[in-house]
Amino acid sequence: MKHKGRKLLGVVLTLLLILNLATAAGAYVDPSGVELWMIAGQIMEEDKVVTVDLPDEVDIAFAFDLTGSMSYIIDTAKDNADDLMDELDGWGGPLGVDFDYGVISYMDYVGTFSSCGYSNTYGYDDDYPYRLDQAITSNNAWVEDAIDDLELGSGGDGPQDYTRIFYESYADPNIMWRSSADKILLNFGDNVPHDCNLNEGVPGKVGTYSTGVDPGRNGFIGGGDDLDLQPVLHTMATEGIKLLESHTTFSHSEYWEYWTGITGGDVFITTGGSAWLDDVSMAIKKSIAWVDDLHFEVHPCFSEYEDWLVYTDYYSGWVEEPVEMMIELGVPPCTPAGENFFVLIAVDGDGMVYGEQEVTIYVEPTPIAIDIKPGSYPNSINLKNKGVIPVAILGSEIFDVMMVDLETVMFACAEPAPMDPEYEDVNMDGYLDLVLHFYTQEVCIDPGDTEAALTGGTMCGYCFIGIDSVRTVPNK
Repeated sequence: MKHKGRKLLGVVLTLLLILNLATAAGAYVDPSGVELWMIAGQIMEEDKVVTVDLPDEVDIAFAFDLTGSMSYIIDTAKDNADDLMDELDGWGGPLGVDFDYGVISYMDYVGTFSSCGYSNTYGYDDDYPYRLDQAITSNNAWVEDAIDDLELGSGGDGPQDYTRIFYESYADPNIMWRSSADKILLNFGDNVPHDCNLNEGVPGKVGTYSTGVDPGRNGFIGGGDDLDLQPVLHTMATEGIKLLESHTTFSHSEYWEYWTGITGGDVFITTGGSAWLDDVSMAIKKSIAWVDDLHFEVHPCFSEYEDWLVYTDYYSGWVEEPVEMMIELGVPPCTPAGENFFVLIAVDGDGMVYGEQEVTIYVEPTPIAIDIKPGSYPNSINLKNKGVIPVAILGSEIFDVMMVDLETVMFACAEPAPMDPEYEDVNMDGYLDLVLHFYTQEVCIDPGDTEAALTGGTMCGYCFIGIDSVRTVPNK
């Protein structure tokens, strides 16, 4: 049965891709599979450990909006860039995470543009839409110098050419991302991008919100390389570039939460000054080693087993160490005996999958209490007798004898004799019992046997079994 589960898991991993479930590289659940033997209605706790392997390399490209409104943030970045890189390097070193950095700057396209019902001056003569000031490097001094050399421009209207910066993050080979590194574009901005409809895809937004087309590299609209925000963000995600967006206010935060979320990133607020270093370093660390609402779910391919996961822990916090979690699995009442296979996934609040676990549950017949020849002990059975053997199925808090399907009951291979069933409390415990009779000459009890079993099913489909002692006469 185990091999069957492994084959199914191969199918499941393929379906993870088909269903577009994002998976965290290197993350896994321990143990990778469990086999449980349970009965209908039973609930069992299971301990899990979720391990997230942190990346060996992280490349961060700092992108700075140099329009006039950003002067305070730019000054703060110049004062704190060296300390920020030292902080990240000091944190990453013991965890085996190696950081490299680069610098990008921009203002906006020079000129007045009209498109999509929007017309305004994007930027002025000394502005530029994109510049790579420092390729990704391990030399922090070069990065600090590039930031120190940044100079403010003007900028025209409020929206900026952020889409161009996002595009260049994967289109410009001179950025020199390391091939095996996790890639982060950290953009310091304060407005929204140019786009024909910023509302596209944003939850709760309707209608059209136009800030005009981003003209692309050739700098004029309709030249064949105009940029559309949504496809650009999705390409960033495909290329493994995570967008972190730093703003000084919550203006348009609902938009940026959606846009950064497409790439697996986030937006955060920093007010500059002394808080800037802590705000930025924390945002970067959390993008690498933090999880929100990590929990277990039944894999969508096995949705018929959703109610078998009765409880799951939720965890929000650092994942620098393996995360211990607990779940409860329960077999629904009326589940028939047999093998059941499904897959659990560890997933966070954003839908990122951190590993899978095979679950095989063998549902066994529910054990019940029976009393052979109620009121007598030992339960002597004369195998030469031509009469019947009374057997009581004892009711309890968890077993209602009124649910017994009489056509399924067998006692030692024999079906009930054609006699009316008797419903009474034979053991005086306050629960109704069921007494059935079986022909002695039909039971499969041999001389010397010391116990006999009664089996059956309920009207809702699950099986039960009860065993009681016997004393055979003659006994050999």
